[in-house]
Amino acid sequence: MKASCCVDFHQLPLTQMLLGESFHPGGVKLTHNLALQTLINRNSIVLDIAAGKCTSAHYVADNFGATVFALDLGLDHLRHGKDENTRFNRDKMHFIQGDAEHLPIASNSIDVVLCECALCTFDDRDSALTEIYRVLKPRGYIAISDVFLNERLPVELNIELNRWLCISGAYNAIRNQDIIAQGGFYQLRFRDVSASLLETIHTIEKKLTVPDPALSALIHQQTQLQAQQQQSGWQHGIPRRLAHFIYDGGAGYYTLTARKPG
Repeated sequence: MKASCCVDFHQLPLTQMLLGESFHPGGVKLTHNLALQTLINRNSIVLDIAAGKCTSAHYVADNFGATVFALDLGLDHLRHGKDENTRFNRDKMHFIQGDAEHLPIASNSIDVVLCECALCTFDDRDSALTEIYRVLKPRGYIAISDVFLNERLPVELNIELNRWLCISGAYNAIRNQDIIAQGGFYQLRFRDVSASLLETIHTIEKKLTVPDPALSALIHQQTQLQAQQQQSGWQHGIPRRLAHFIYDGGAGYYTLTARKPG
């Protein structure tokens, strides 16, 4: 299951304002690259796990013609996805409230499983990968983008990032590849795309440094919800410290594609 703290937090207006529509570094450009690598086309059946506001799911359906099942625990996310569906091919999009560790999908029925910036937040990654393997057709693809941590997060970053992004449990770059291989997948293709993560951080920092009454009001509202007296650390240098941590090799962002044997 995706951590409930992340599901709830990602549905808040403040999080949506700072992270944007896609909720993951690289946005639909990175999604486009994953779709190309996994040969998605108008005959493909795609499952987007932890689909968020369904931005990637809509993009794949609209630009590649695939049939897409968008799965998320958050009802608000799925409602947003359904509302946006008026702009796209209705017949190609399907919305499911569900759990990555217990996928309500038939075995051997999916061509590509897409999982963007979510795997490290699952309570039981092994169970999620077992389920992904089960629902994929023989020679089907898994396509992942996610955070990796090569070093333990400094205390001040760990507190803020775990509260905001739930990434303190992320693995290092090598272990992320190992768990996919151990899950039975082959033809692994790993790419370091940390520049996308840095771009996201710089965008957040810019939004926080430019005076914006609406953003300030949302930050005040969020800190009240968290019963804190001070404003979020994201207004007090967290983005810059995180960027330096990434530059020094402590963390990064990756994409990975692999196939189920068949």
